Amino acid sequence: MKSKYSPIFIWVCAILFVLLQAGFVGTHIYCVQFSKILHTYTFAPENRNIPQDQLSISVSVSKHWEDDALNPENPCGAQYDGVLSNQSGLTFKNWSAELTFSESPVIDSSWNGDFSVNGNKVLFVARGGLATVSPHSAVTFGAVMNSTELMSLKSYTLSGYRIIEKSNLKFFWILVALSSLWVIIGFMHIVIHLRTESYRKRQELDSAIIKQSMNTFTGFIDAKDPYTKGHSVRVAEYASEIARRMNMDEEQVTQIYYIALMHDCGKIGVPDAVLGKPGKLTDEEYKLIQSHTIIGGDILLNFTAIPNIRDGAHFHHERFDGKGYPSGLIGTAIPLCARILCVADSFDTMSSTRCYRVHLSDEKIMQELTDNAGKQFDPAIVPFMVEMIRDGFVNRIQAQYPNVTAESAPENQ
Repeated sequence: MKSKYSPIFIWVCAILFVLLQAGFVGTHIYCVQFSKILHTYTFAPENRNIPQDQLSISVSVSKHWEDDALNPENPCGAQYDGVLSNQSGLTFKNWSAELTFSESPVIDSSWNGDFSVNGNKVLFVARGGLATVSPHSAVTFGAVMNSTELMSLKSYTLSGYRIIEKSNLKFFWILVALSSLWVIIGFMHIVIHLRTESYRKRQELDSAIIKQSMNTFTGFIDAKDPYTKGHSVRVAEYASEIARRMNMDEEQVTQIYYIALMHDCGKIGVPDAVLGKPGKLTDEEYKLIQSHTIIGGDILLNFTAIPNIRDGAHFHHERFDGKGYPSGLIGTAIPLCARILCVADSFDTMSSTRCYRVHLSDEKIMQELTDNAGKQFDPAIVPFMVEMIRDGFVNRIQAQYPNVTAESAPENQ
């Protein structure tokens, strides 16, 4: 089954999908590249207590001592305790700190990392779990160091990698929101599409059932008189084509088709002998023939599934000049569907062989239609019927739904 999805919708969805995927890929690349950048922060005496990128480091002396007997060359000892605080939303990883003292120390012992000395600079490299500092957390480190004099800390430099996750970026959450919206809209469209398809299939099934039921019923009518076989369906084809050429929408065209199929349903109540009588009808018999409009209107009175279907059966023999039956309506007071049927029905009657005469020629029919425009027929509708005769549309319908053959027709009277 051919897809009913709107091409524009499909293209928009495809473009949005590509853009969203490009956004996610670009975000991933940005995070990876940003996380490879080594960040270095120098904390001098004047800014020692000011965080940089919400990172701060402090080193304090928790205790100190002096013992010439224990270490004559470096009699002064102290415990230096450091704290790295990460108040940012990013992980700080694989970090190190270079501490610059007033003189060169000797490392006695250390914890939570590795210390090395180069002159008066001490390099601390975090190890193990301490190498990763989660957002909004802190880690400690420290060492016991000896020196000739009690040292003071001049400055320190902090280095490390700030690990940015996609979840840290507002743009990522915008992409997530747009993706969710894309999925929801797509899901809703699919649901609506499936429901529409289901409804369309039900409509097609209902339409097929209605059409087959009507064709069956019109078959009963046609069976009453073999000379009118195919009349209802031909009139339906002519009437719906007139409606189409009048630029009615397809729903109205379909309604006209169904209305035309049932326009003669009242003949089911007319005696067969009267319908098939080859000679002139008596006044009583003519009244019986005319009654098929009233009978048809009564039959379809409660048939509301197709708008105006009763009007077609009841008024299709009204004349534009008001001399028709059963109500003598004039001009546009006659329902439009009945005015269309009047033209289509009259054409089929004139172009079909009957028990009392053979069909008229196309030229004669066009002359009759034109001469009676404004009298029997709506003058605005006649040109469409004439056009259908001239362009061969009626010939195609007659070939598809033939009337009796010429051989079975009576002699021309």
